Amino acid sequence: MTEKDKIVSEERQVKPLGLNYYTAIKDNSVSVLDLSHARVIPEFMRVIYKMKHKFGHTNIILDFSSVNMVLPGPLVSISACIEFFKTQGLSFEIRVHNSYLLGTSFYSPEIPVENPTNSFLDKVWKFSESKHVYKIVDGLIESKKETSSIKCLYCRYGSWFIADP
Repeated sequence: MTEKDKIVSEERQVKPLGLNYYTAIKDNSVSVLDLSHARVIPEFMRVIYKMKHKFGHTNIILDFSSVNMVLPGPLVSISACIEFFKTQGLSFEIRVHNSYLLGTSFYSPEIPVENPTNSFLDKVWKFSESKHVYKIVDGLIESKKETSSIKCLYCRYGSWFIADP
């Protein structure tokens, strides 16, 4: 092996296997660079699918340390992808430095309980029954009432009115 081949080989080991717009791959690690745009969703799904089927990884490191801005659409969708791939036999190690992102419980979405200790806002919720949806809607309305001066009147059959005081 010539000196030039060694340098090229070393460069290939340092460079990520693929660099997309919103994710970067290196070995069994996926760095999510942005959670503020909907385009991250299909890219993330494609990357995880390739890591499993093309590269044969079963333990994947998800690095969210460079994420500065989070929007609910991409966050909930990424959470759903993680849940789906967990059922397919993958395990994930999460690296997050953003305390807000950690508080959303996106890695393992919460199932609504009768009397939660925290706000229903800024959380990723998992539901499988209609009574869970009822609890989430009630909890969101109560949390919104507590955080704003808007009065919410809730009707029993699932519709609500929002009126200024």
